[in-house]
This record gives sequence, C-alpha cells and structure tokens, in this order.
Amino acid sequence: MNNPNIQQFDRLVGKLKERFPELEFTENKDAPVERAYDLEEKNDQKVSVHLNLQNEDEFHLNIGEHFWCEWFPCDKGDVAEEYYDLVEGFIEGRHRLVDFFRGDKCYKSQLQKNEIGDWRPIANSMHLGGFTWPWSKKHTRI
Repeated sequence: MNNPNIQQFDRLVGKLKERFPELEFTENKDAPVERAYDLEEKNDQKVSVHLNLQNEDEFHLNIGEHFWCEWFPCDKGDVAEEYYDLVEGFIEGRHRLVDFFRGDKCYKSQLQKNEIGDWRPIANSMHLGGFTWPWSKKHTRI
C-alpha cells in the first residue's frame, strides 16, 4: 500500500515494538479500519490497550473499558508525535488513566501527565451514557 498515513502508523507501531519488547502487539486484521493492534503484556495483563488507524487519517487510542480518543489529521507532524508520546508515556508510567464515576456509571476518562508533582489532563474521553442523578456519589478509579 502506498498510503503515507498507513506507512506512518506502521512506523509508529514499529518504534513502539522496538521500545517495548516485553509487549505483544497483536494485529487485528478483522477490524473495519486500516490498521489495528491490541497490546498485551506477555506475562500479566494489567489493562487493555488498543491502537488503530481509521478513516485514512485518524490515530485512535483505547485504554481499558472507558478511554477512547482520536488524533487527526495524522499527516500533521505534531499530531503523530503527540500520539506516540501519549502511548509511550502511558506504557512506561509517565501518564496515568483516571476514570470518573457518578454512582456506577463512568462519565469521563482522562489521560493525565505528571508535571512537577501535579497531575494535569492531556486527553479526555466523555461518555454521554454515563450521566446519572446529580446526587449520585462521585468517585474516581486510577
């Protein structure tokens, strides 16, 4: 394939494979997207991570049950760099995932970065179906 975005995605995945040889990258050839990979630890699965390229110019990242975010257009240099940094940062532990609940419904997930001892959001995933009664108890899961 001569699609430069597919080639760029393949390069990013190749760089991640080289950086994290302890992870298994399983390509999902049945996914209705250009490329899709599930990342798994070879010994102990802690959280599911899914990467894909879809609609020819969107990088997607899914982490756990609730976080899903997209970056586009992926042919813009800073978009590819940001995507790689977010994935790499989560895998190596520089970034963390926080799910926000009201009652038992997740209404938001955030990928956060530690800056001088304080966590700040760097990507948000909102869940419209996660809203419940406003008096439901709020809590987070990291």
